[in-house]
Amino acid sequence: MNDLEKQVLKIIGEDTTTPDVFDATGIIHIRDSVNHAVQQICMVTGSYHKKYYLALQEDAQFYRMIWNTDYFGYVIQAWDRSNHRRLIQTDVLKLDDQEPAWMTLTGPPVEYFHVGYEFLGIFMKPSTSGIVLELDCVVIPKPYASDIEPVKLRESFERAAVQFAVSEFYASRGDASRATDWLNKGIETANLKRLHPQTAERQHQFGGFRQAESQ
Repeated sequence: MNDLEKQVLKIIGEDTTTPDVFDATGIIHIRDSVNHAVQQICMVTGSYHKKYYLALQEDAQFYRMIWNTDYFGYVIQAWDRSNHRRLIQTDVLKLDDQEPAWMTLTGPPVEYFHVGYEFLGIFMKPSTSGIVLELDCVVIPKPYASDIEPVKLRESFERAAVQFAVSEFYASRGDASRATDWLNKGIETANLKRLHPQTAERQHQFGGFRQAESQ
């Protein structure tokens, strides 16, 4: 077991050398909980980045992103290496409103948008092949499966990951009170309290666009 798994066992009162109630299957459950915590923290905080290089093809609008070692989260920044410009994030609703014929237009790409889990849309469609986009992406690490595999999490978030894993352990045992306590500790340690405001002070809109209401 790795250091994070040992910390979880210590907190729940188990011997890290010869746990009393955990056989090999039980340790796997602890590992699953740590993996869940690591993935959630990376997704929410955007702390794990990777570069993805996307080669655009002539007259192609949509591209499937293939990740071999991790899971794609979302694009933070898209840079056109060929034309030396940054692409702006948009969405389909905005494109439909501003330019109904956007799917037919070709030219240097100026905007990008997410489509589902692993697809990216480009506006405008490139008129020639050879353009390469450098995408700065937030990614979610695939689960580690052995003691020697690295845990892809910043050191500053490791304590929070342990606390989230402990919370999941108690939840699996039906102990809602302790599960909630450890969940709140994890949220506080990872500085995620801003995602759980006490009051709704304002409304936030994702996608950056809202169609104007009819007058």
